Amino acid sequence: MTLSPEEIRHLAVSLLTAPTARDRQHRIGASDMANGCDFHLAEAIQGEPVQESDISKRTWMGAVLGTAGHSIFESRVAEHRNQFAALEGAETEKHLIFAELDGYGPVGGSIDLLLAPSRQLIDWKGSTRKKSAIMQDYLATAQGLEPQYGRSHKDIKLSEKVYAEEIAKMEYKVTGYFGQQTLYMHSGVADSAALVFFNRDGTGFFDVPELDRYFDAKAVHDIWVLPFEYDRDYALALIARAQEIYDRLQSGATLGDFARNPLCFPCSMVPAELTPADEVLAGVDFIIPPGKAFTADDAAFAEIVANFATTTTTDPTF
Repeated sequence: MTLSPEEIRHLAVSLLTAPTARDRQHRIGASDMANGCDFHLAEAIQGEPVQESDISKRTWMGAVLGTAGHSIFESRVAEHRNQFAALEGAETEKHLIFAELDGYGPVGGSIDLLLAPSRQLIDWKGSTRKKSAIMQDYLATAQGLEPQYGRSHKDIKLSEKVYAEEIAKMEYKVTGYFGQQTLYMHSGVADSAALVFFNRDGTGFFDVPELDRYFDAKAVHDIWVLPFEYDRDYALALIARAQEIYDRLQSGATLGDFARNPLCFPCSMVPAELTPADEVLAGVDFIIPPGKAFTADDAAFAEIVANFATTTTTDPTF
């Protein structure tokens, strides 16, 4: 029987949206514990996703291409490991256990690449030129520097208001990345981590080592790296937060008892009637101060982490 064009389209959509092994995972991982949204961490611990909108049903091509990029890097590491000294003893998709929650059990996850000799974790991140530019602007301003691109750059083109909102979202995202990687490092296999961003819409024009502008920081690079150092206190704070949320669930708390974060992307897609204002605003202080996510050796950051012990899960100011 010959398939019609519409049937072929339906097959393609179904393949791209079919649940993966990760989708079927019912235990929390590093990204869940590093998420600044108490509601979604509680939901992950509970293991029963709440269908609040059709967002999860969509064919997110960014996610699809990001997964494809991960697969390419994994296969290239396997194929070329003997050609690069840095890949000696490297392991891909290594499963790590980094925490044990009382009553819940071990918590772990798989990392993209472990460079064992240098004790470094590598995480591949698909992105776009626009998102990369905004994130690099955030990273610059967080360190007291002038943004490299700015809202009027051809790869950004945003109003002042929207640009500021996007910078805040990037602060939230970078904080989550830092938390995720420091949890993985808490397993004891690594002392540092690096996120390698690859722009799906890039040309790689300035990413050719033989060309003059390969090292030019002002050029638009479609492959760039964000490094993190391990921070034990921050990892312990994230674990303590997860333990508290688990304990509250075991004591009878429902998902409605946990605060949402207005910078949480899934929460931003939920109909307004499901997110009353007093609930949404409760978790807004999750974000750590600018710059602290990637400068672990900082007294002010250590103080922020220490303050976690006196906060509740509805106001986790770490």
